Order: sequence, then structure tokens, then C-alpha cells
Amino acid sequence: MRILRIGLFAALITVASGAGYALHAADQPAPPSGPVRTETTVYDSWTVTCQETGTGKAGKTCSAVLRAREQKSNQVVLLWIIAFNPEGKMMTDVRIPTGVLIQKGLELLIGDSQPHRIPYVSCDTQGCEAATSFDDTMIREGIAAAEAKVTIYTKTGQAVSFPLAIKGFEKAVSALRKG
Repeated sequence: MRILRIGLFAALITVASGAGYALHAADQPAPPSGPVRTETTVYDSWTVTCQETGTGKAGKTCSAVLRAREQKSNQVVLLWIIAFNPEGKMMTDVRIPTGVLIQKGLELLIGDSQPHRIPYVSCDTQGCEAATSFDDTMIREGIAAAEAKVTIYTKTGQAVSFPLAIKGFEKAVSALRKG
């Protein structure tokens, strides 16, 4: 397996602007009709953003986002998002550039744990998205770890790894749970 500096994919991904991230397009709520209150807090490597529409707890959505950047251009090349889906289940979503082998999914290695294989749920011209539930085991691994690694497989089958510093993970997950 080869660890590649993030620069290889710098020009291949476009990051959506805006404060919050929905896990999937289908999970995205209708735009609010009134004012939206947005609060953003940075916990080391993680940015937690909560948007509140004033319609009670159901009207508040939060996400924790870790952005991997290409060193020279500072362009975002990977997003790791943790959030609750509309059913209240914690999910994780990794967004990466196009040009991947879809069938293999990607691997998320948190600390010294066993790798978690995450299937791709969509790809378009701007990138691919892999998503799965984020269970208590993965949360414990994240709390205990200082680093994680996302490994993708190119169309030729070559493994490309993105090492990630995940400092602030425990605080970010705690903030998500508090909503």
C-alpha cells in the first residue's frame, strides 16, 4: 500500500460552500422559510457547525467536518463528515475525488483498529461519497486514536492513502451529541 501526498487529487474535487453538510442529498431538509442561526466551533482538526431554524430540536442540525488539504495549494481534497441522519442515527460520510474503483469502497482505519470498509453511495463529476453508520466501536476507536487513514483504490486498483490527524475528535462527537 502506498501513502501518497494529498496533492495528487488537489484539482479534482470541488467543495460545496455553506456552513453545514447533509450526509446525502436525500437527507437534505427543505430550505428554512425563516432566519437560520449558525454556530461554528473548531475542536483542533474538526469543525462542528450547527444550524438552527427556530423550530425546536428537530429544527437543529449539526455536523462535524475534518478537511484534508493539499499542502501547496491549501485546497480541500477530502472531507470526513460525522452527523446524525433524519432518523437520529450517527453516520459518517467521506467525500473524495473521482477516479476510484467503486466496487471496493474505501477503507477507514482509525488508530490501530481493524479497517472499516465503507461503500460508495454516489459519484458525480465533482467526487465520490462513501457512507455508513458510525457505531460505538468506531467512536471508541476515534477517542483513543491520534490519527486515522482513509485508503481509496484507483480504477487501476492502486491503493492511495490519506493520513489524517484527528485531534479534537472526542470533543467534536460530544458536541454533536449535545446538538
